[in-house]
Amino acid sequence: MMDDYPWTIGQFVWTGFDYLGEPTPYDVDAWPSHSSYFGIFDLASLPKDRYWLYRSQWRKDSPTLHLLPHWTWPGREGEKIPVFCFTNYPCAELFVNGVSQGVQQFAKNQPANSGVTDAANSAATMTRYRLCWPEPTASTWPTSPSASKMPTATSARRPPTK
Repeated sequence: MMDDYPWTIGQFVWTGFDYLGEPTPYDVDAWPSHSSYFGIFDLASLPKDRYWLYRSQWRKDSPTLHLLPHWTWPGREGEKIPVFCFTNYPCAELFVNGVSQGVQQFAKNQPANSGVTDAANSAATMTRYRLCWPEPTASTWPTSPSASKMPTATSARRPPTK
């Protein structure tokens, strides 16, 4: 919204940190749930993935490049998992086990609501603030977390500074 409407002067995030009390989301199968999990930082003050989204948008003076999700899901070995990147660089290249998965770049001047259908507008919004490699090449994707290096990304050039 801030990118499209110059009269917008800020954003509000509830909450900044996970906190004890108000167990949310409450799930009887997750006992003993005793924390709210909606913060940008976890209970140990470590940044969650959303932190990197905000940083890539709010800190143009400091390079940001963060890959998600994690790739150590037991039981999902060998599956194709999309790789996303929050960055303030104009583009990034993903490498899996040293093999390039291609360069992705942000669309220029992409409005948040361009009069398209809700589904198309939602897809445009999802790609507006993150890069995506939907299906990294199967031959390069790790078959187990211990059998490979972690995926890495590089930027093509530094972001502009103000």
